Amino acid sequence: MKRYGWRALLFFLIPIVPSALFIPAFAWDVTFHSMTWFLALSLGFIYVKRVSFKPNTIQILMLALIFIGTMVRKNGWFAALPLFFLALSPMGGGKGRMGLAAFFFILVPIMWGVAALLFKATPSHPENSIKTYDIGSISAFTDQNLFPGVWTKSQSRDIVENCYENDVKKRILDNGWDVYAWGRCGFVLRNLSEQKLFKSNVLTAAWLSAVFGHPVAYLRARLEFFGTFMVAHKSIPVLMYSESNAKFGWDFRNKKMIKAAYDFASLFVGGALFRPITWLILNFVAFVLAFKVRDSMARCFVCCVSLSGVVWLLTYFNFGVAYDFRYAFWAIYAALLSIVVVANELAAQLRAARFGFR
Repeated sequence: MKRYGWRALLFFLIPIVPSALFIPAFAWDVTFHSMTWFLALSLGFIYVKRVSFKPNTIQILMLALIFIGTMVRKNGWFAALPLFFLALSPMGGGKGRMGLAAFFFILVPIMWGVAALLFKATPSHPENSIKTYDIGSISAFTDQNLFPGVWTKSQSRDIVENCYENDVKKRILDNGWDVYAWGRCGFVLRNLSEQKLFKSNVLTAAWLSAVFGHPVAYLRARLEFFGTFMVAHKSIPVLMYSESNAKFGWDFRNKKMIKAAYDFASLFVGGALFRPITWLILNFVAFVLAFKVRDSMARCFVCCVSLSGVVWLLTYFNFGVAYDFRYAFWAIYAALLSIVVVANELAAQLRAARFGFR
């Protein structure tokens, strides 16, 4: 409050931005990931004026929280790098910090392997959904069924002609790989599962063959996916006030309150707040404006956080499989936190220039 004055109250608005209404209702993995990283940055911001070059409690907690978030979402591996750099900010010069950040970056996949052994986790959904979507879309662009296994002529024709949608609006409704899993081409997942190919090395080999054998088709498919993801608003208020909830046994005690919250959330669905490109632009704007901030630690904070938000969204170019807005969660918090900090810093600088004090 001493530095930012009443504008510090803007920090309290971040958790109640309308898009954050998605967060309390579903215990998605992206929810947990976003909250761990947001907590890490909150600790870092509170203790932004570090003077010690020795690891301290705040740094250790930040690194632990960043690691935990990255364990939850594997594409967070790339977006974690600038956060590692931020957590290590008092550790010597820039090259030293980059070296340490790179060390922690390399440590992440090792931790994945250790966690998989400890919890006896088997690879299943995320990686294989990417492979399925890529093979399906490349098949459509190359006019040949590239899926491994046995397929009827009718199924192969559908994979080539009917599964991948060229129209953007219809493609959004298909929701990426959903069309191959539960949509009109759900036979693809069923057939792969029945032939025990879905989680197999055979599917991996077929995916690698499709990607490297048809690089132009792969890039075209990925560009179309990412372009659709950026402008898509395949979103519904997750409070889900509807009769269909009865079959899940969700007992809403105060239905009037739930309906009011649902109606409020519905006002924003489909608007700019629910399009990932909005948050990509805001993160980029914050990153550029950060270079006008004179305070070195605040500048480092904004640069690292906004860059993490940009990288987070860009990872969906390669690893995205659906257009659900929840995948943009981290970029939302990164953008909001970055914008609020950079706006407060620039306002403080202007105040100092006019009145000669901070």
